[in-house]
Amino acid sequence: MMKKILIYTLIFVLAWTSPLFAKNEGKALAYDQTYGRVEEVLQDEKNPEILVKNEEADKDSVDQFYLYTKDVLVMDLTTGEFVKDYSFTKGEKVQYFYRKDTPILQSLPGRLTPDLIAVHLDKAEYSVDVDFFNKEGRGVSNRLELNITKDTQATNQKGEVEKDFLNKDLVVLYKVATRSLPPIAKPEKILVLDKKNPVVDLEAYRAPENKGIYLRKYFEAMGAKVDWTAQGNWTRISMGDKFVDIKNTDASLKIGENLEKMEGFSLEKGVSYIPEQYLEKINAYFMD
Repeated sequence: MMKKILIYTLIFVLAWTSPLFAKNEGKALAYDQTYGRVEEVLQDEKNPEILVKNEEADKDSVDQFYLYTKDVLVMDLTTGEFVKDYSFTKGEKVQYFYRKDTPILQSLPGRLTPDLIAVHLDKAEYSVDVDFFNKEGRGVSNRLELNITKDTQATNQKGEVEKDFLNKDLVVLYKVATRSLPPIAKPEKILVLDKKNPVVDLEAYRAPENKGIYLRKYFEAMGAKVDWTAQGNWTRISMGDKFVDIKNTDASLKIGENLEKMEGFSLEKGVSYIPEQYLEKINAYFMD
């Protein structure tokens, strides 16, 4: 069972704004960096994905992931520019970054939304890193340290100049670095990343005796509104302009126009317990 689940990420991406976003400024969370080759391209209109086989995986690590690519930042390392609507191809080499608290959907292979994917590595003119950089300009992952001067500038994802860009999550583009540990580089471009979603520890909301997940506690922790209606004995979960309904008497779940019976759903002494697989369906609907 996955221990950390977020509103299906995960399709939530950096440029999205939501009351679920938590302030991350000053919080030092490292980013993982992975190199791999695209094994498969899934051209789903709503949730496009690529299957990436990691080149540096060992026997104790995960060797491939599906990466959601919708609205994910893509950096062309030959030009140093971001690319919109990039078309991935099977066999190409990519480099991707994701923060260590990024939820990973427990499928086979796992699925996650990276913070950045770098492409055209074979003809790269630039290098890139994504990390939390402290006030001294040092990344917490210890991959890079920034040589900051009075002329160093950074922008946010709206294209606005950010004067105070340290102690934040950054995308750093550079050409030359020292051979020290960590390497020191003068940035060619710095992008300040938007704040990310908080992660909810699913285990904190798991009921004993395999009853499932505490429905109200979990969704309220996610920022949703949970209401009970006596007439008909319905529970409504609302987030933004979307909602789903649960008829407690027969465990039916209504998402949009779809109605299905939830196996394993229960209501005891006014407390609802919902199986994890239905959480994922509800979360996916909210993020669609």
